[in-house]
Amino acid sequence: MSGKRVTPVVALLLTLAAACAPADDAGVEDMPAPDTGTAAAPAPPAELEAASDAFTSAWNQEDAAVVAGMFTENATVVLNDTATFNGRQEIQENWIRPGLEVGSDLEVQDQVWTADGADYRSSGRFSHVMTTPEGEVTVTGRYETTWTRDTDGQWRVRSMRINADPAAPTGP
Repeated sequence: MSGKRVTPVVALLLTLAAACAPADDAGVEDMPAPDTGTAAAPAPPAELEAASDAFTSAWNQEDAAVVAGMFTENATVVLNDTATFNGRQEIQENWIRPGLEVGSDLEVQDQVWTADGADYRSSGRFSHVMTTPEGEVTVTGRYETTWTRDTDGQWRVRSMRINADPAAPTGP
């Protein structure tokens, strides 16, 4: 990711997503922790798991068009309970494109699937590397994504909520 510049929009997103995560962990505690109990969760359809993996792969390949195409037309993305992007176009222009400029190496951990009627929710933890003016930092946090079958039969993201863990204090 070296050589990529940080635009004002990206700087704002960095502030929202990582640098200014509330020190009191507000928002993160409101998200359900991944269920690590022994109860068997319903297995999502194989094509849904493939779509989820394709999302991560497209993000890591910096393919904004593919990532955007994985959202429904009226999808919503909420970052740290402070920024909301509504609709595929706004998500692509104001979250995906700027995010790809500075984010890399997205990894999903502890992914848990739950059925919600005809939809499925995946939740868990994430990590990714962000390039900031100070250098590269690893951002971690929790996510929850609702997947739905779109009118064309493809699984797409209807809603996504991402909360970064509070930034570690720096300096003395």
